[in-house]
Amino acid sequence: MEIDGMDGDRRWWLGCLATIKVTGAQTGGRFSLIDCVLPPEVRVPAHIHTDQDETFYVLEGELAFRIDGQARTARPGEVLVIPRGTPHEFSTSSATPARYLFLHSPGGLDEFVRVSSEPAPSPTLPPPPPMPTREQTKGFVALMARYGMQPA
Repeated sequence: MEIDGMDGDRRWWLGCLATIKVTGAQTGGRFSLIDCVLPPEVRVPAHIHTDQDETFYVLEGELAFRIDGQARTARPGEVLVIPRGTPHEFSTSSATPARYLFLHSPGGLDEFVRVSSEPAPSPTLPPPPPMPTREQTKGFVALMARYGMQPA
């Protein structure tokens, strides 16, 4: 099933369809904006952005967050701001995929998405990602550190 409105640099990234809408380079490093569709079976593990504030705007579905130990559900039209240094994790809490915009300030997370993903051949969700090996996980954590992130 194709997803409407996914024009831009479409990427299959960690089990979701991420479309880079605005790059940090386009904004002089001020922010980047990514449109993401997250299937229900995908969970984004706990992590911290050491260099960027992160803002989520939910368009469709629901996201279940744990932010600094506190549970929160975000529904369409809701905005969550997660200041840098705050541990957080999230997943889709609806039976259907959740679609959201996420903005990072300053910009740069778009580069992380680009180097840790593959081009999406169409505006569709990717197949479920395989379980990473220990070496792949270590490499991913090292890549996270290059872009101002760390596991929480």
